[in-house]
Amino acid sequence: MPVQHLRLEPTQGIIVSSMTNFTEPPLANSVQARKRARQGEARRKHNQVLRSRMRTAMKLVQKAAADGDQATANEAFKAAVPTIDSMVSKGLLAKNTAARYKHRLNTRIKALSA
Repeated sequence: MPVQHLRLEPTQGIIVSSMTNFTEPPLANSVQARKRARQGEARRKHNQVLRSRMRTAMKLVQKAAADGDQATANEAFKAAVPTIDSMVSKGLLAKNTAARYKHRLNTRIKALSA
């Protein structure tokens, strides 16, 4: 997605626009650098899919808890925990971050029974 940068030229007082496209991989000069750029881009796209899957699982728990349905929230939580844990093993989340996410989801579910 192109991002537009505007800057003011101090000498002329004219606004200059330049378009930057962040979807293109960086220009690399060597074969190895081009390969690493390709690999990095593929890994980034794969990580996006995994991160999205985790967020969706967490949202299902949050929605069930917001609706007040404890049984559905428990089922969604049981499905979300392995997804969150797999993100830790893949290196997408830190261990403590995953623990915090799971604790917050579990706290919401426990609040339904009180």
